[in-house]
Amino acid sequence: MRLSRQIEAEADTALALDPDDDLGHHVLGVWNREVAELSGFLRFFATTLYGKLPQGSMDQALVHLRRATSLRPDVVPHRVELGITLADARRYREGEEELDRALSMPTNWVTDDSYRAKAREALARVRRKLGSSRP
Repeated sequence: MRLSRQIEAEADTALALDPDDDLGHHVLGVWNREVAELSGFLRFFATTLYGKLPQGSMDQALVHLRRATSLRPDVVPHRVELGITLADARRYREGEEELDRALSMPTNWVTDDSYRAKAREALARVRRKLGSSRP
């Protein structure tokens, strides 16, 4: 949790310096999703150890990941994390579209292949939820 607060603070600082920093938006998007998805047990445990937990929300996760994607539509990790977040918010069709887009994009970063693997796993989960038989 200490690192979680530091991650949030650093990303907030990056965006205060440059509101169009796509990586700052990416980090805050993923951070919000991860904090919002903490289970009740983990929240209780973390609160007991560290005190009050930071607040995260799926809505804010989507705001930041959409902004990152709009600033740099060519970045595979932005699209993958947006697709995962949409799916986690039960917006399966939108998530499926973003994950499909990410899989069709050219490689620009060294991390793109690992993000594509993450996208394939997430896409399989989304399609199971949708009852789709598409590959």
